[in-house]
Order: sequence, then structure tokens, then C-alpha cells
Amino acid sequence: MNKGEKKMKRTIALILVLVLVAALFVGCSPVGTYHIKTIDGKKPLDYFDKIIKEESDGEMDLDEYIERFKMDEDDFADPMELELKKNGKFTLTISMMGEEEELEGKWKKDGNSIILKPEDGDDLELTVKGATLVLEEELMTDDEVKIVFAKGK
Repeated sequence: MNKGEKKMKRTIALILVLVLVAALFVGCSPVGTYHIKTIDGKKPLDYFDKIIKEESDGEMDLDEYIERFKMDEDDFADPMELELKKNGKFTLTISMMGEEEELEGKWKKDGNSIILKPEDGDDLELTVKGATLVLEEELMTDDEVKIVFAKGK
């Protein structure tokens, strides 16, 4: 290997290291807007389709449900938005059946967790996993659901 090739490889290696370091710094801040990526390992539409089929004993699927109740598919495709703001506040917006509900409060990073402290209600703990936030929560039915949020849409 000649001097020029060594210099080229060294330059490429340095650029790669700088790109990786920059990616780490960009990924450090949880601030941003998140949308549901999966619910119990399924895309939101597939998850809600499964739930509707189970609840109707197989007599109805998501498309029939949307048509029957004159709903919008977007309510099921993107039902939740979580915004973590730089000032330590958050807004969780839930859109369903043409209505929007907002849950607001403060958030903090605690190790590998994001703690949401709503103005009303109990704290929610999300686990930071790479570029996603994971919420594992028990529902009113005593079933636990795992919701994975990803930044962006």
C-alpha cells in the first residue's frame, strides 16, 4: 500500500468516526415528536383489526367497523402523538372518532427511561430503546400492551 492509499484510508476512517460521533449526539436528545410504530408488535391498523375481530367474535373487521360507524382510517393508523419539548413539558394527543384528547405535563429523562408526569393522573414510564420509546402499560382489561413510539411520522 502506497502513501496515497494509506492517507485516503485514514481520511475515510476519520470521516466515518466523525459521522458516528455526530449520530450519537443527534440521538442523545429525546426531544421531538413521536408517533406509534407498533402496538404489541403489529402496525396500528393491524392491531386494531385484530382487536375488532376478537371483540366481535370474527363478525366484523376494521374496514367494516370504520364504514359502519362512519370513522376515519387515520384514527386507527396514527391514533397517538407524543411531543417531548425542550422546556421539559410534554403533550400526548390521542385522536379517535373525530375527537382529540390531550394529556399534558412534565417529562424527565432518568437513565434509560423517560418519565411522563401528567398534570392529571399517574406517571407513565417509557423505556428508551435506540431511536424508539417503549411504553408497556396495563389496560383496564388487565392485559398489558406494548406500544413502540418512533420519532417522525
